[in-house]
Amino acid sequence: MPSTGSSGTPTNSSPRQVGRDIPTPTGCGSTTPAPCTASWTACAPTTPACGSRPARAGGGRVDLGILARTDQAWTSDNTDPVDRIGIQHGFSQLFPAQTVAARVTDSPNTATGRATPLRFRCHVAMAGALGLGGDLTRWSEEELDEAAALVARYKEIRPLVQHG
Repeated sequence: MPSTGSSGTPTNSSPRQVGRDIPTPTGCGSTTPAPCTASWTACAPTTPACGSRPARAGGGRVDLGILARTDQAWTSDNTDPVDRIGIQHGFSQLFPAQTVAARVTDSPNTATGRATPLRFRCHVAMAGALGLGGDLTRWSEEELDEAAALVARYKEIRPLVQHG
């Protein structure tokens, strides 16, 4: 049974749980405790090369508070490039391109069933932090060669895309 403090409110005599009483800024006034925020805060100075991405049930739940603790955000589980154009455009109204985790996934898209050319999928993902999220073991040699060339091109333009 918890003891009570001088104000009569219950106190927890057990060891403090990491992140238990650290609110997560959400941009809408919520102060819901979020253990992951404390973990990111504690780990970031000691493991700067270890990237992490807040996704929170589909992505898009991002604010400047969490971006102080992570390098990128997952903007949506919808990776269909036609839909991502609008998703990424909206996200870019407040957040820089370097924070958008943008993945090239398989075609047809698993969420929408829409088939799109690899070049188009890559070009849309190039508007953020490009990554390959498809099953590369199922891609043809031609697709792998095309992807390699497009990734090489992205590396050339990445400073401009991500830093202006």
